Amino acid sequence: MNVKPPRWANKFLQWYCRPELLEEIQGDAYELFERTSKENPRKAKWQFSWNVIRFFRLKNIRKPKSRLTNNTITRGMLQNIFKVATRNFFRQPAHSLLNVLGLTVSFVAAFLIFLWVVYERSYDQFHEQPDQIYKVLSHVEANGDLATYDVADSHLDVSSIPEVAKKAIVINGTRWPNELCFRPEGKSNECIYTSGIYTEESFQSMFNFPIISGDPNPLSNPNNLAISEKTAALLYGTENPIGKVVKIDDHYEVTIASVFKDVPANSTIQFDFLLPLDVFKKMRGFSDEQFYSNFLPVYLKTNSELPGELLTQKLNESPALTERVKNDKISYTAYPLTQWRLKVNLKTGKMLVEELNM
Repeated sequence: MNVKPPRWANKFLQWYCRPELLEEIQGDAYELFERTSKENPRKAKWQFSWNVIRFFRLKNIRKPKSRLTNNTITRGMLQNIFKVATRNFFRQPAHSLLNVLGLTVSFVAAFLIFLWVVYERSYDQFHEQPDQIYKVLSHVEANGDLATYDVADSHLDVSSIPEVAKKAIVINGTRWPNELCFRPEGKSNECIYTSGIYTEESFQSMFNFPIISGDPNPLSNPNNLAISEKTAALLYGTENPIGKVVKIDDHYEVTIASVFKDVPANSTIQFDFLLPLDVFKKMRGFSDEQFYSNFLPVYLKTNSELPGELLTQKLNESPALTERVKNDKISYTAYPLTQWRLKVNLKTGKMLVEELNM
């Protein structure tokens, strides 16, 4: 019976052993194996395997192949390319400068485009859980056409949607009463125009616009005003504005309760002051009934990553979609705030609905 050493042990020896030592080590192991196998083949196999493992020492392990040759060739190639490029540059300087200039302009343009894309995609990403913030859009069907508006019924009832954690009406704009005159202290003849929003107490917990001094929840009082760092500096310089009483629109007195950090440029919602909805009602002369009979900008924040299409489906069911709204052929869409900057299109309601359902 021809007994052979364990195949795995022999292959392992050939793999790790240095070529100049392999013949000697392998020969001794084979010789010992042949002598022992005549008396006890099982012991011979065990002994051969043990010898292979025993000789697995640092001095016996083969060294990895050197990559010096490849590196030397690479360096030589680079040196040659550099020399050729230098010669060509001095031989045809005008042509070479044109090539360098074109390459530079291309790289700069590509880099600027990259920065622009990164900036645009960063919009509204600074909020906590930005993917859970939605704006409610209304689609109005009339004469076979579908028009889309970024407002919803101010009485929107989301109590039957357990995934909705918070809701806030946010009235913004670029004209009065969102743009108001503030008079610096001691300069009653001067007027600083700033733009702001009217909203509810839940606004502060929905969005991440940090309060840096004063009341952390300024909208809890209907007579409070919160202003940005920039506005505070324009009106009061280095003086602390907290507790100051100002007249907005030269008529309604409110108290500065907080100063918030300037709103970043990559925010969809831009403002320099925050006022409660009660102030908006007074300035417009609305009663509660008149105010809540309007369609206004409404934001929702969910307590989980609820898909927009599922939230849209729930908004179009009772009690969120009232019979009055339904009879007016109005439907809702929950549009993610993070897509508002680049993807929203309110010109054609049908296209918007199709895009969100894809």
